[in-house]
Amino acid sequence: MSDSSALLLLPFLAAFLVLWILSLAFLKKRYSRLRLPPGPPALPILGHFHKLSLDPHKSLQSLSRTYDPLMFLKFGSVPVIVVSSPEMSIRQICTTQLFAPTKIKSFQPIILEEVRSMLRSIDAEGKQKSCARSKLHAASINIISMMALGKKLQMNESNSTANASSHLTSLLVESIELSSIFNISDWVPWLAWMDLQGCEQKSKVLGGKLQKVWTEIIDERRQYRNIVGPERRDTDFLDILISVFEAQDPLLLPLLADIFAGGTDTSSITVEWALAELISHPSKRKRVQDEIDEVVGNSRLVEQDDVQNMPYFQAVIKETMRLHPVIPFLVPRMAKQECRIEDFDIPANALTFINVWAIGRDENVWDNSLDFSPERFLGSDFDIPCRHFELLPFGSGRRVCPGMLLGITNVNLMLACLLQAFDFEPD
Repeated sequence: MSDSSALLLLPFLAAFLVLWILSLAFLKKRYSRLRLPPGPPALPILGHFHKLSLDPHKSLQSLSRTYDPLMFLKFGSVPVIVVSSPEMSIRQICTTQLFAPTKIKSFQPIILEEVRSMLRSIDAEGKQKSCARSKLHAASINIISMMALGKKLQMNESNSTANASSHLTSLLVESIELSSIFNISDWVPWLAWMDLQGCEQKSKVLGGKLQKVWTEIIDERRQYRNIVGPERRDTDFLDILISVFEAQDPLLLPLLADIFAGGTDTSSITVEWALAELISHPSKRKRVQDEIDEVVGNSRLVEQDDVQNMPYFQAVIKETMRLHPVIPFLVPRMAKQECRIEDFDIPANALTFINVWAIGRDENVWDNSLDFSPERFLGSDFDIPCRHFELLPFGSGRRVCPGMLLGITNVNLMLACLLQAFDFEPD
């Protein structure tokens, strides 16, 4: 770069520096009148990003022990509130139609059929090492796609370790991976126009592909419904959504996409963690298998109605969700206006993160909090969602996950049938 070019840049750098100093002064004045929750010193521009590791829920738990269960941080220029204590944690279509108890119960044959397919696939491999993760993932995708679309997106063939994925499945996986990328533009908004990491462009391209696939699926179903006429029945989620949104409503497509995004891996990951813990604790595995044998026997597979008679099995599920929540943080919420939590002021537009992972391991709440001990839930009034807020794998209150019942049903049937059919041993 020539000296003249460098001189031309100086006014822009000076203007940027002045604007940055003014913005810092404005924010300092804005927050000075508030009694903010405690937190570590922030760096310019970065805020507290330097305090985060590759496992942010663990980093934030460590910080909360140093400062307070209710912390004020800055991610770039975005104010953030982090809650790591249960005391601080104190949609009509989904809850009444898509995920109503009667609707979920009507899908039980679909779940059990996919579970049978998974069991046959594992059994066909005999004494060979079986990859539970891939089979659980395939079963989970098949279950949600059968419920949502009435057809499978992934086949679980016993003679192949690789599952044949459809174009939609690969796009969904790519979408989840893209949404998980740390994007600096989310936290330093004035850099968004530059799209430094190309996330915005990738999102537009991927969104266009997904919209094309979803539109084709929806249009095909509309045509079929028009041919069948008034005798048609709403057999899956897509039928229900089309009945609700007869016109080309813009909400239909994102609702359908959300069902897949929230229902593909969450159940299979929970089952995988439960199996891992039970394999590491043989006496607990034997106890839960004995309970299943006593309640159900071996003449049929476990059904959802059986679970209410298996308290130790339920305790295993709760303990797994306590130690290994699928999502370490609940979906963040933004404060629309200034408010108070206990003795602290929460500024308007601050994001609030509930660290469920930290709450589940809080030694002030749980005895021997790092130990896998289903017995702690026997005879207790803990339920999911827990009204005491110590156990929040699906959130709580008005914002509880609408697909909670579906998720619990999937986990119950997949895990119980696996334990009923096989003995699992460590490598």
